[in-house]
Amino acid sequence: MLHLPSGEALPRLGAEGSYKHMGILRRMDGDGAPAATALRNRGKAATARLSQFALSVLARVRAGNIVLGATVAYYSSSSVVSRAECVAIERPWRQHLDRVSGRARGSPRCDLYGENMRLHTYAVTASSLLHSVFRLLQDVHDTSARRIVRSELVRTLFRLGRRSNPLSWGAGHLVEAL
Repeated sequence: MLHLPSGEALPRLGAEGSYKHMGILRRMDGDGAPAATALRNRGKAATARLSQFALSVLARVRAGNIVLGATVAYYSSSSVVSRAECVAIERPWRQHLDRVSGRARGSPRCDLYGENMRLHTYAVTASSLLHSVFRLLQDVHDTSARRIVRSELVRTLFRLGRRSNPLSWGAGHLVEAL
């Protein structure tokens, strides 16, 4: 039986149940579909809440960054969210913004994601997951989670062709090229 640091016992689950007691909506078999579904639903709910307020376009974008960004960061800190899922989360928000700002439906999206505008869900997911990895690597104690992250990082670097110690790398050879 697993126990939380507080001493509370965690119930046993089958492989098809999502394990919400650890703050992770991932099934025991590794399927992240429950987290993706919850994230899409929370994104739709956040967009619906934002539509209730009379805000300028810039204020609406900033509020969307805060509300959707926090929700996405929470769910993606422990689960990988695919690019397709991020696009599905962005779609209702973009449609809402098109409706309130008078943008044509097929308008280019590049002006939505520029400076001082919307931060795409994919960028939030990547930074949240990266933050979790860095937090585990900086752990003072040599925990099993830290060892797993270190091992996967080394395996990934090896697969990408790096054979030396990452701490010995430098970017001096790029200075002249840049």
